[in-house]
Amino acid sequence: MRSLETSATGSAMHDQGARIRAGSRALRRLLATLLLGGALEAVIAAPRVPDATALFDWAEEAYAGYFPSHQANQSLAPYVYRCYPETGNCVGVAGTGVWILGPIAGSATVPAYVGELAAFACLVYPASCTTGPRRTPRIAGGYNALSSMAIKADGSIWTWGSNLSGQFGDGTAKGATQWLPKQVMGPGTAIGVVLGVGHSSVIGSQGTVLAAGSNSGGTLGNGSFLGEQLSFGPVTVTSAAVHLSSADTRQAVIRSDGSVWRWGMSATGMPSDATNKAVRMGSFNDAVDVAHTQQAIFIVRADGSVWFWGLNEYGLGAGAVAAGATTGAQPVQIPGLDGVIGIAGGAQHVLALKQDGTVWSWGRNNAGQLGLSTATTQSSVPAPVPGIADVVAMSAGALQSIVVHRDGGVSGWGHNAGKLCLGTDTAIEPPTRVPGLDAVTDVAAVSSRGTLLVRTDGTVWACGANQLGVLGLGEFVTKVLVPTPVPGLNLH
Repeated sequence: MRSLETSATGSAMHDQGARIRAGSRALRRLLATLLLGGALEAVIAAPRVPDATALFDWAEEAYAGYFPSHQANQSLAPYVYRCYPETGNCVGVAGTGVWILGPIAGSATVPAYVGELAAFACLVYPASCTTGPRRTPRIAGGYNALSSMAIKADGSIWTWGSNLSGQFGDGTAKGATQWLPKQVMGPGTAIGVVLGVGHSSVIGSQGTVLAAGSNSGGTLGNGSFLGEQLSFGPVTVTSAAVHLSSADTRQAVIRSDGSVWRWGMSATGMPSDATNKAVRMGSFNDAVDVAHTQQAIFIVRADGSVWFWGLNEYGLGAGAVAAGATTGAQPVQIPGLDGVIGIAGGAQHVLALKQDGTVWSWGRNNAGQLGLSTATTQSSVPAPVPGIADVVAMSAGALQSIVVHRDGGVSGWGHNAGKLCLGTDTAIEPPTRVPGLDAVTDVAAVSSRGTLLVRTDGTVWACGANQLGVLGLGEFVTKVLVPTPVPGLNLH
């Protein structure tokens, strides 16, 4: 920090910071709004407190406008810090406190205290907290579709692959193939994205849900069951959206009050209550995550319980309802499953992330997607995936599963054919660590075709089959077996 480099002693800095801490709560609120969208004012209890490096890396990814480059840690006792010459901002850690200075703090000489490291735990490690809904990822692969989409830190939307149903949402003619990522909406548009069959949905910067593409079965939630929409338009009754999930022709959203709303077509065998407008599921106000399989919806509540709605096929209901039966109109609790903080759904299998970093799976296992031998074709009993621990993010494809570990490494299992980034074309893989890959922060399975990975420097990497450009690697790349950078795309 500039003042750290010229200050005579660290204790003087602490004295200044103590006065700020004691007398300027209004400044802290302002800084929290600028830096963290207001989240800093909450008192958050989290199982893991970030260290300085983890905090700085997160700030560079999440708030690139203030911290736009990757800087090395510097030290001047008692501070560890990074400075960003492009903006003049600096961020530092002393003991357990976090300090900033520069234009963002209104001072280039006096550091402002913005909170304890513990207050950032749920932001740096969102998978480890149950204080509120999980963040909708800024990257998504098509669910049984051939397109992918990403949101940059500035809120602009980028997409690539097939635009067969107008799911790019940019108002252009449908049907074209985009082999490399292109921007389709400008900065400030969105903060998270999901994809389904021929449609895309984003959470807008003001908490609205916007959708584009095919409206089969009311997927776009705009009050109609027909047609296509070539430009992003609003979904009904979805203000204050904080988390979004999508499947074939169904979508669900968690709002800031913890309520869950869904819309779209019911699959064969599911409760027959298709809706072209968002309708509420259940009466609870504490949902923290929601995910789909082809014929079910799963909801995680703040107490760590998991709730099921839909058709119990391949054991997905896990004891909530009888095999082959449906839940009826409202979700029901899966018995004996607790401590869950995140959920992901494939075609016919489910992954649940527990607070201790283990991943539990159940459902169909015809391709080893549960992490078990294919001699076990399905399981109705959630069980930990062997050898998988310290997980902070995960994604389930049609027949594969892939997770990010706390150290930035990645493991995958299930149907491979190159899409698990393991360097092999083997059909089925048990849980296996991807060799030589680190610094990963997020992952998105591209249905049955591949995987997209986001690293701490904002770059996006891909592996698998590049059919119709779904991996964004260019027209002449058909398949890659190892993580390969997507050209021209950086989410910072």
